[in-house]
Amino acid sequence: MKVLSLGILLFSVVNTTGVFAQKPPYGIALDKTKTEFLDKTEISITDWRNYYWDMKYQYGDTSLEAKQALPDMALFRQVYGFPFYTSLPFRDSIQSQMNCLPMTCVSYEQILNYCQWRTEKVNELWKIQKKSSMVTYSLPSKEDFEKGLSNAIISQYQFLSAITVKKTKCTGITDNVPEYTNDKNMIVVGGDVTKIETAPTVSTPVGFRCKAIIVKK
Repeated sequence: MKVLSLGILLFSVVNTTGVFAQKPPYGIALDKTKTEFLDKTEISITDWRNYYWDMKYQYGDTSLEAKQALPDMALFRQVYGFPFYTSLPFRDSIQSQMNCLPMTCVSYEQILNYCQWRTEKVNELWKIQKKSSMVTYSLPSKEDFEKGLSNAIISQYQFLSAITVKKTKCTGITDNVPEYTNDKNMIVVGGDVTKIETAPTVSTPVGFRCKAIIVKK
């Protein structure tokens, strides 16, 4: 199982269409020392599916861990028009959508579990690569979004638009799905090129991106 888990991790890291691959230094630096980073885009459906599959491989199909990684299945199908749990050819049109649409229909607590999983997986990979640093993933604060906005492209896309990956810019901060912050009761709902707007958490499907903090061992 550990070999399968590592295989998923390595696939995710080299998969350039996935946000999970955007571990530091591929995120946007939030500070001059380049120890804090913000994901360039929202976490995609494919990224979340990698997490779900890893929970299945580690703990079993019917385990509590695997069940806790599932989104609200009925809401997911209503929002996206296709089921979350499905086997698809790699080049299937729905698979392509999963690669580029932001993940929603998961709870705040589920997202915190994802951050912990991502932390463990990237640190596991860095250990193999003999890196001298460790990373911790969490949800960004409103202030982190404001810092990211200063280095963002505002495209005016509509709700649930495809994720657009740019080499050196953030996308989707104010012009795609609302996003969770590290405050459970507050989400980023939009704004303009100079200001982040927040609101209380609502029932509208909400996406998220991660913040990474790097520390030396």
